[in-house]
Amino acid sequence: MRNFYNYILHHSVCPEYNDSILAARHICDLADKELYQTHKVLRLLPGKFNTACSTIFGGYYKGMYVGDASWVDNDDAGIAVGLSPDEAAKIFKYGVAALGTDDDFVRGDAEEIQRNILNHAITDIQHGISLEVVQIIPADLDHVALHNTKRGLGKGQALGMLICRPYCKPNFDTTDLPPGHVNASNAREEETTYEFWLEQHILDTSFVGMKIEASVATLSNNMQFLDHVVAVRCSFYTLLYNDFLLMTKWKEPKEITREEAMRKKKEKEEWRDSLESTNDDGLVSRPKPEVDVFHVDLEDKKEEGLLDLVEEDVD
Repeated sequence: MRNFYNYILHHSVCPEYNDSILAARHICDLADKELYQTHKVLRLLPGKFNTACSTIFGGYYKGMYVGDASWVDNDDAGIAVGLSPDEAAKIFKYGVAALGTDDDFVRGDAEEIQRNILNHAITDIQHGISLEVVQIIPADLDHVALHNTKRGLGKGQALGMLICRPYCKPNFDTTDLPPGHVNASNAREEETTYEFWLEQHILDTSFVGMKIEASVATLSNNMQFLDHVVAVRCSFYTLLYNDFLLMTKWKEPKEITREEAMRKKKEKEEWRDSLESTNDDGLVSRPKPEVDVFHVDLEDKKEEGLLDLVEEDVD
């Protein structure tokens, strides 16, 4: 497509549309990079930290881990999905230790603090919401150093932040709605922001403008996490409406009386009956003769004026 656009621009085929062609060529340039990135990010999301949150607090990944089952022992195929409860608890504690607030550590001794960190529950979950990435905050250098030390936070990567806002995903839901009507599924507060903790290697692949369709859960301490990711799309993602939908316009409803409805029904039945009595050539079909025309005697053929045709066939 890029070469085609270059050809049109080089030969000045339609100079009045140069701005549109340049915009289309710019989409091709974005697609070279973003299509690969979205495919890669979809495989990485929701990341270990968010998976740990989902496992601990009863989200999508709770009970999904089968790595300790007998039928996968000594299996190197890597089919285990999710995280074990112990591993999920460790990953969650490490994340809170790096990015948590002072409120997570001011109560009790070390054991009590660890219990309080896990003493949360999901208070709200939104399924199938559409998000747009507006800012990427990389992991703090101190957090990175904490992971890299010999007695650091394990093998997991340092966590940064992905800031998103809701956006109205383009769809066909409003094609038959009257003017001024707002689809309830798209009536979201644009000022609302979502903050997710993600591993640095996922943030390195993400980009501003990336679209995410996911389920988002909120904990009792107002922390949000990606419970389940459905799709990741490019920044230029949209729907292309066909000509029929573009020409479809809202029509004011009108009252139809019973008499008018019965009249339209009768007209429809008469129209259907007329179609059934018409053959493919548009001619009225005649009833099929009871006698096969290929087995009547010659006298009958002569009477019907078909003898000449039979003689020609014999010759």
